[in-house]
Amino acid sequence: AGVVVNSRDISDRKRVEAGLRDSEQRFRELFEGSPDAVFVEDFNGTVLDINPAACRLHRAAREDLIGKTVFDLVPPERREEVARDFQALVQGRLQQVEGASCTQDGRVVPVEVRASRVNYAGREAVLLHVRDITDRKLAEAALRSSEMLFHSVWENSADGMRLTDENGNIVAVNDASCKLVGISREELEGKPFT
Repeated sequence: AGVVVNSRDISDRKRVEAGLRDSEQRFRELFEGSPDAVFVEDFNGTVLDINPAACRLHRAAREDLIGKTVFDLVPPERREEVARDFQALVQGRLQQVEGASCTQDGRVVPVEVRASRVNYAGREAVLLHVRDITDRKLAEAALRSSEMLFHSVWENSADGMRLTDENGNIVAVNDASCKLVGISREELEGKPFT
């Protein structure tokens, strides 16, 4: 008995296979070229795949990271927190967390982790985008320091100071300003300067 092969079926199958190859190629290019560290991990936190940025983040070679667990890549004192957050990411209760990664030479790097579930090599896995947020943390600390300095100068100044908006309404006054005019902060703020 002969098998009848429809040329249209063969053509459709080839088109589907070509589309799958193109899709896999696009994914690989995005994965490899991402400026963020990208990890593929199983639901136990074992590293299945990484991109070059992950190697740079941890200052380690690819072969040194594949097979490690998420707990090997974080500071020891953060492992309990990471275990809790990782399970929440796997279960979809969290999509993003802030934490810390540990480089191979022991340096701690603040990171932001975003997660999504993916199918990897025929099994469910977690795709983690890990971004080094060192610069952001430094900027936040500098801003807090600046705000504290401003607040200290504002409140401890012997000079009366006030802030008004573009319409001439008082937004804020310091204690010296209140003493100068003999009116409480609550009575001044929100009122027109006049």
